[in-house]
Amino acid sequence: MSIPANATPKSVGARSSRENGGRRGAANAAVAGTRRGDRPMALLARIALVVFVCEAVLMLILVIPFLQDVPDWLEALIDATGLTLLVAPIIYFWLLRPANRTAAKRTVELEQQKFALDAAAIVSVTDVQGGIIDANDKFCEISGYERAELVGQNHRILNSGVHASEFFSAMYKTISRGAVWRAEVCNRTRNGGLVWMDTTVIPSAGADGAIERYTAIRFDITERKHMEEAIVAAQAAQRASRAKTEFLSSVSHELRTPLNAVIGLTSLLARDPSLGPVQAQRVHHIGNAGQHLLGMISDLLDLSIIERGGFRIRPEAVALPELGRDALLLAGAQWRDDIELRSTIADDAALVVHADRLRLRQILVNLLSNGIKYNRKGGRVTLSAERRGSAIAISVTDTGRGLNAQQLAHLFEAFNRLGASNSSVQGGGIGLVISKKLAELMGGRIEVQSREGHGSTFTVWLPAAELVPAAAFADINGANAIARGAIAPSKRAAPGAVNGTVIGTEIGAATSPPQAEGAAADAGERKVVLYAEDNEINIVVISAMFELRPDLELRVARSGSEALKAARAQRPDLLLLDVHLGDMTGIELYGLLKHDPAMATLPVLALSADALPEQIAAARSAGIVRYLTKPVDCDVLLNNIDQALEEYAATQTAETSPFAPTTFTAR
Repeated sequence: MSIPANATPKSVGARSSRENGGRRGAANAAVAGTRRGDRPMALLARIALVVFVCEAVLMLILVIPFLQDVPDWLEALIDATGLTLLVAPIIYFWLLRPANRTAAKRTVELEQQKFALDAAAIVSVTDVQGGIIDANDKFCEISGYERAELVGQNHRILNSGVHASEFFSAMYKTISRGAVWRAEVCNRTRNGGLVWMDTTVIPSAGADGAIERYTAIRFDITERKHMEEAIVAAQAAQRASRAKTEFLSSVSHELRTPLNAVIGLTSLLARDPSLGPVQAQRVHHIGNAGQHLLGMISDLLDLSIIERGGFRIRPEAVALPELGRDALLLAGAQWRDDIELRSTIADDAALVVHADRLRLRQILVNLLSNGIKYNRKGGRVTLSAERRGSAIAISVTDTGRGLNAQQLAHLFEAFNRLGASNSSVQGGGIGLVISKKLAELMGGRIEVQSREGHGSTFTVWLPAAELVPAAAFADINGANAIARGAIAPSKRAAPGAVNGTVIGTEIGAATSPPQAEGAAADAGERKVVLYAEDNEINIVVISAMFELRPDLELRVARSGSEALKAARAQRPDLLLLDVHLGDMTGIELYGLLKHDPAMATLPVLALSADALPEQIAAARSAGIVRYLTKPVDCDVLLNNIDQALEEYAATQTAETSPFAPTTFTAR
């Protein structure tokens, strides 16, 4: 609190000592002041004692012997004076002096407590109307007001407007009846800032019992409040993120399941040689529509995952000649016979970037597809790359319609198709947004140069990786011969090759077609595949795909418990399982089987509509290495089954070989 104008020397001394540096100085000053005030009283008592003794001696020696007849009044006066002089020291030394010392001690303690309170708390005193009577230094410091500006002002000068009027009504109702009130209060400083205070208001009553003033003791909790608000905001964001993830997971699963039937059965119909030209064309249109919907779903998932910071990048050294060839073949699904698609990427050992192979291919396929879709008749799309210092520039140049300045300004806005929504060109307006974000996640960027009516060039800048030996490119030279020149329409990739499963997960991409119908198994017997699936449509689709492979026998279990019983009754050669089985998850089913010694080495392939990275990671962490997402391409599925069976057979051969290493267990 501030010092009133009529402050005593003791309090002034205490304030001076505090300002000069410390609690001990204030206490010493108060004690010294008390002792100085005690000295005059002690001197007076000693003088009174001396006078009393001298008077008594004089009375005995001089006055009493010569006075034969002392008047009564004089005798009474002498007795009263002597008694007074005798009793005064007694009263002082036995009564007043101890009381004074007790009062002085209490004064020192109060001074110390006040000093401690002023040092730690923000204190103000108001009258019953709320007018400020006093405020300590901390109050002035945090409010930004001088003490002279505060005294006499109503406490409403600090009202922040954060609290409703009912808040303060409840406060005044409490303190007006003499009760202590405590709450967290937001005040406004002189410069307009907001500070939060842990506030306690204590009423003080006078001698008549009526309340005379209120003392408010506060502690600054602004930082704590900000931390609490940040925690609450973070928790809300986490809840929103979880809700969004669960929603996307549900939507993705519910959309991919019917698409599995559309795309899967369409791809099987396209293999039917009995279809006429018109029917084949209609089936082709159905397949393209399904692939477009699948691409939209995959893009929406990717964009959502990137925006919530859950997208994982796995950088590695990526050779651009090979990756460019793959991107051209995948973009071939968008092929127009009147568009020339070329690559000028040389087999140069220096053209190696530090990037995520899967995501870089996704970027290039998107840029090449856009170059094809938005090109003119007889146009050209060229893929090129060159090293510039420590970076590599990968460019996709088209001869299409180009972009004006206004379109370039809004190019990377989600769902903005820059006026193409009314055209016949399909798209969702998020492919470029995803590509830009992926490039930035890999430490790169995308630049655009375009002239309306003259085409566009999209350049992906990425950091160069360490040089690799030239021999590493020997195995791709032949394949890149296609990429370097114009790709003939006959070399166009099949629609299934751009299935979101292959691009999205890159698990066992089809490198060879499945065995033709009627082919015999290598071992002369059919391999048994146990398929755990509770959705009848998916069972129909997968069963139709297995009809292409008479060397494979498909057995279906429509629940987890049924699959567990069937596997234990007759061990299959491979387990093909869905993640959602009704009574349990596919991961739980796999956990039960792998703890069975007879099933511990059973090859497993997951096939699910759960396509979020964390869902795939959960399956892999449980030990399910091969994971395909629906809709699944027939060639990809059957090729993965072949690879899994071949790897298992190779493992079994190595274990039974007489040249295999033997492990001895000490006994």
